[in-house]
Amino acid sequence: MGLRLYRRHISKCSKAYAQNERTFEPRTRREQNQDCDCPIVASGSLRLEAKRILHLSTERNRWDDAKEIAGRWEKWQALTDPSPLDAESPVSISFDEAAKKFLENLGPSGKNVTQGVIQQYRVMFYARMQPFLASRRTNFLAAFDSPAFTRECFLSFKNVNPHRNRKCDSIPEQPLSDGTKRAELERFRAFLRFCVESGWLKNNHAAKVKLGTLKPNKKYGLLPQEERQVFAAIERATARGRLSYCKELRALCLVMRHSGLRISDAVMLNDSQLVPRTNGKGYAIEIESQEKTNEWVRVPITAETAEALLALPFKGTKDGKRYWFYTGNGASDTAVNNWRNRLVRLFHSAQDPDSSTGELQKPFEHHASPHTWRHTFAISHLNAGADIKMVSRWLGHSSITITEMHYGHANRATHIASEQAYDESIRRQKSRASSRIDSVAVLPSFRTLAVVSK
Repeated sequence: MGLRLYRRHISKCSKAYAQNERTFEPRTRREQNQDCDCPIVASGSLRLEAKRILHLSTERNRWDDAKEIAGRWEKWQALTDPSPLDAESPVSISFDEAAKKFLENLGPSGKNVTQGVIQQYRVMFYARMQPFLASRRTNFLAAFDSPAFTRECFLSFKNVNPHRNRKCDSIPEQPLSDGTKRAELERFRAFLRFCVESGWLKNNHAAKVKLGTLKPNKKYGLLPQEERQVFAAIERATARGRLSYCKELRALCLVMRHSGLRISDAVMLNDSQLVPRTNGKGYAIEIESQEKTNEWVRVPITAETAEALLALPFKGTKDGKRYWFYTGNGASDTAVNNWRNRLVRLFHSAQDPDSSTGELQKPFEHHASPHTWRHTFAISHLNAGADIKMVSRWLGHSSITITEMHYGHANRATHIASEQAYDESIRRQKSRASSRIDSVAVLPSFRTLAVVSK
């Protein structure tokens, strides 16, 4: 059974037909005179659609236009015409199938990526792309063979969790931040590239999507006063006996603040990764393969951080390794998420008024999350004049370009060097200009040369 077209009359029909009454295409002159301009809808079934179609609007009120749209649907046996110019048969794979196969492949290249990265792809698939496809009444991957469709899909991406780490309960829908927009475009391109390589699409039109001018991807950490507020909040909770894990929370904050580790690596820190420094003074943290990037990293830590760690009892043991913040039971992602939630609550309480003294706490200048400790670590060292190459190595970045992109605005060593270079350049320019003036002064005039020649 194909599609059948008919008018489904609205309540304000110009010919006074009853609401929802059906009339079919007029065949005679009399029927044409009785015809109205109510919307034309379709009912029936298409082979590639999961459900039977009922009262689907063609969004047209002229029969010729409606029949053209219905003919396109019947040609493709689907409610989309992804590439009518050069395709001869419909592509039967759905977007849901493609997304499932992509996730089963563990990312765009079949690498053993982390569950956090996979979750970011899930958010893009099911919270951003799927609603857009539903609004276009299609679920077929072949729709992305259209450059316009691909671009519109990406431009529809919105912030799906505007309330995250914010205390306000009424935040309106927000667009993606520039940093998230960059990351989502890379994921969008990776997914469509995977589809092209799998033979489901002909072109990766996401490669042609441009972001235009974006703000620099600056990152900001906590100010010194804000750091003091966070640790003061831990002390208040400890004094009241409200949190049984205050000692662990303080140690975790010190580790993230003074090592720059991501929360996924900090929570899974074990005794084999705490090593003596080369000079024998204190300790360093050495991780052979970071959870997110698989990069090796070794960073010294302060004496206070080492003391806080060594004072903690081990929480659990697994594979011969003893962990401070992980029980060794269950998935590591569960432990990381639990500690992430605790840190978010800590940042909130650090900005709440002190109930015992009534003292108001100043809200943080920038949005704070557990990752803010990493930004604080990097920016504090750069502001102190540390070489950005060393900071990049401590952070475990694969390239110094990444460090410059995020923290170039805080690189005090570069600022000092550039100012010194500027002053030196001005000094040389003045010296060169004065030497030119002196050389001109000693040259004989044209009249003197003429006299001498005679």
